[in-house]
Amino acid sequence: MNPMDRVLSHLRRSMEASQAAKNRALLDSGLTKAQYNALLLLERGHGSTATQLAAACGVSQQAMNKTVNRLVEAEFVQETPSPHGGRSRVLSITSRGLHALEIADDAVNQVEVELRRSLAPLGVDDFTAALDRLATAADHLLR
Repeated sequence: MNPMDRVLSHLRRSMEASQAAKNRALLDSGLTKAQYNALLLLERGHGSTATQLAAACGVSQQAMNKTVNRLVEAEFVQETPSPHGGRSRVLSITSRGLHALEIADDAVNQVEVELRRSLAPLGVDDFTAALDRLATAADHLLR
């Protein structure tokens, strides 16, 4: 079978290309993917410490600490001592961070709009339903 006739080849190629487009949009907005994800989680209330952000993003504590340090240096995030004491620091997004997130999110949403357009005539709902069926089938293969 020709490798390009395989579903997994098409999935990999489309995933890599779409992620590259998202990464480019983010870099053009001035944020890295890690910074964008951290700001998005902070803005949505899904973490208030670097440890929580690392867990939510699925990255190491060390990697998140580097990301947080850069966000603090850029004044996108501020740190305050934890009310529970210890070395933990509570993170909050600043107005400057919200502005950077808005610009980055607009850029990511533009990528999303273009990708949705490319699905015509299939439609987004049919496409996402097909992807969900693929994920379910793959999950069953793991059992």
